[in-house]
Amino acid sequence: MNHTTGTIAQLVGGSLVGPGELKIDGVEQIDAASRGQLTFIGARRYAEQWPHSGASAALVTRGIEVDPTDGKAMIFVDNADLAMAQVLELFAPTPVGPPPGVHGSSVIDPSARIGQGVCIGPNCNVGPDVSIG
Repeated sequence: MNHTTGTIAQLVGGSLVGPGELKIDGVEQIDAASRGQLTFIGARRYAEQWPHSGASAALVTRGIEVDPTDGKAMIFVDNADLAMAQVLELFAPTPVGPPPGVHGSSVIDPSARIGQGVCIGPNCNVGPDVSIG
């Protein structure tokens, strides 16, 4: 995943203050964040922690005063919590589903219609005239 502070600012519709080319490879809470990670400041009490955070960038709710830090970026948004929810989707792992097919322990009625690519797991019972697509 190649995300930068600039692309994240664009995604969340935020105003970027600081470098736009910083690589971001994950998200973390402000007190646990390290270089390459994005954090968020949604309340004034977290603004005090920003200078001591290892994060490369922060989403900041507009109206919260945060001192700029050299080499770090801030992305000002209307609601840092909501913006972080958007960003989390960027870093969420791709869901891995079960492989298609019918497990050997399952019982399928002969009148059932099973579509292509369907997964029927262990010990399932598919009754008469059921259609699964």
